[in-house]
Amino acid sequence: MEETQIPKWLTKIQNNSWEPEIIISGFSIAFFFILPKYIYNFTAMLIQDFGADALLSFVQYTIMIFIITSLKVLFIGHLTLRGLWTGLVGLSYVFPNGVKKELLKKDLKDLTFKKPIDIVIEIEKICSLIFSFAFMIILYLIRIMIFYFVLIAGNIIFYAFNLNSAAMQFAQLTLIAIVIVIFVIFQTFKKKMFWEHTSNSVSSNLIHTFSTNISKKRMRLILLSFIIITIPLSYSSISKFKFDVQRKLRISKSNLTYVDQNNYLNEKNNGLRIPRAAINSFLIENSLLELYISSYKRDEGLIRDIQANFDKYKIVMPKVPGVPEVDINKLDQTGLYQIFVDDELILVKDWLLKKGVDNSQKFLTAEIPVDNISSGIHTLKINRVRWRKKDKDFVIIKDWASIPFKM
Repeated sequence: MEETQIPKWLTKIQNNSWEPEIIISGFSIAFFFILPKYIYNFTAMLIQDFGADALLSFVQYTIMIFIITSLKVLFIGHLTLRGLWTGLVGLSYVFPNGVKKELLKKDLKDLTFKKPIDIVIEIEKICSLIFSFAFMIILYLIRIMIFYFVLIAGNIIFYAFNLNSAAMQFAQLTLIAIVIVIFVIFQTFKKKMFWEHTSNSVSSNLIHTFSTNISKKRMRLILLSFIIITIPLSYSSISKFKFDVQRKLRISKSNLTYVDQNNYLNEKNNGLRIPRAAINSFLIENSLLELYISSYKRDEGLIRDIQANFDKYKIVMPKVPGVPEVDINKLDQTGLYQIFVDDELILVKDWLLKKGVDNSQKFLTAEIPVDNISSGIHTLKINRVRWRKKDKDFVIIKDWASIPFKM
């Protein structure tokens, strides 16, 4: 096989590629540490403001966080090796011949030692390999995101037509099936129909370059090791994404009071959207507690289900003495919740719809009177009504949100 002649200009670039590599790695690491916050808010916005399916969006978020974490690992590893490479370059300048065998102990004189320049070349190759592998992952990220954005966009469009639950589910499954069939057809016939295009694409060349120069077993072992390292590093970010409002949150069974800073506006991470509910602060120093409940686009569909099955709704959300009966034509999102302080039902009369300053998130807000509550630690509990598709009935999600506070 005839070897490819490398142009002089390319050789010069290869010899000096370490400079842009270090700059790109440094900026990439900073970028990938900032990016998850925006992905979190963007995915949450799709669910809360546009009615995207929570499970589908969660899968998209998980994949993106996993890939971004893997890129962090690669670029940090690359930058670390470049630091080692720089040190060895200096060592090769000071001691170009490396180890002086005549000064070694007798039992070490038979060993073979590499010169610093040889190690520099090996690390140079590893750094270049890591850099190209990272950009191959970015190309895969783009492909995956296109696939999921098509599904989520279709999901949002279907929801805009106010389809009932059964029609919505059928439309979603149909869209997923169509996208999968198109993908399978493309993979099956691309050799005949698009061979010239795919064989010359950047991603195809990268994949086959790796697979033909590194054995398949070694490649699989590297990928498996890489995945094992990345999964625990990704878990922390993935576990914080809790925007499926149809499920009950897991509450710690410990006797100690669990305080999540994301439930308090004065302590939470600025800019991040709130999945369920929050209050102004853990320590309440006046007679009013400010409550914020996240607004969801899909609640509009739940309200339509309530209006169509109002008799069943009144069974799970019975009339409270002293409070006017809910008008079916004026029912809004506030009719989905029951508010408790400890085990006492709180009657909230004045609700407001507000928009957050930092991320434009919509909230249902109310002021809860707590002047008659004794000092100490108490718990604000929120129950939420849910429409169960299989049974065609309403159920109450008890402790849908649970927020401790101290008087």
